[in-house]
Amino acid sequence: MAQCEAVKRMLLALVGDLHQTGPMPTLRELARSVRHAPGLEQMDFLWNALRPAYYRLTARDGRVAMRLGGQRVEFPLTHAQSAWEEYEREAMRAFVDWVIAYPDGTVIDVGASVGLYVHVALSVAPQAAVYAVDSDIASLRATRELAGLDCRLLQALISDRTGGATLLDALLVTERAVHSAAGQPHYRCLGEANAETIPQHSLDELFAAEPGPILHKIDIEGAEYLALNGALRLLARDDVTLLLSVHPELLPRYGGTRAQLEELLAASGHAHRVLAIDHEEHWLCRRY
Repeated sequence: MAQCEAVKRMLLALVGDLHQTGPMPTLRELARSVRHAPGLEQMDFLWNALRPAYYRLTARDGRVAMRLGGQRVEFPLTHAQSAWEEYEREAMRAFVDWVIAYPDGTVIDVGASVGLYVHVALSVAPQAAVYAVDSDIASLRATRELAGLDCRLLQALISDRTGGATLLDALLVTERAVHSAAGQPHYRCLGEANAETIPQHSLDELFAAEPGPILHKIDIEGAEYLALNGALRLLARDDVTLLLSVHPELLPRYGGTRAQLEELLAASGHAHRVLAIDHEEHWLCRRY
């Protein structure tokens, strides 16, 4: 206990010194200073344990600054409890680079979860049209809490089927549902027993008429081949880029394989580059 208290006093003194010498550092800058401080450089466990304290110490007006994809992004303190700065770093860098290159473009995050990428997109390019698409209404509610009113929410399971609704209709239905949403965010997929209760749409049905350029960021746990089969009109456009999370072991669950996914992309004139491999593969796909 005494050792922990001594470390705590050392950390508080370090933060105070940094604050006195200039603007409050970002979390990454502060972490770098702590990691290289005498006696603390090898204590990774300490950084992990004290991460919440760092968030509180560096918050200004209830917001914490982090660097994602090379850009400074602010988060509400209530949403800054995960190590977002380390999350999918290569994919996030490619995502941010695209948003910077096309600040007036359209970003469609399929499998948005709690809205990290949506929030980053609107932070980097507030004028962009940013859609959060997810099958879980509680996740979309969390996205709205994080990213604010400028994000466009759409509850849907994305596949090669059409649901017979316009984009505007789907947005309005989702907004009504979000206002009454309850429960905690969780992943919902096409294979669930109650999947038929969730609206099912194809990307072409919803977004083929959207002006470009468009970035589709897709992370739907194995249904990516199914989703792209429902986006052939979009894939035929020259102004569409894909950032895919590919799950080779899960693709057969939805009738596809890695080879079939590669063939579909090639047939639509897209070359893909593997940015990184962790629990999934991150592909950046552009027309050639």
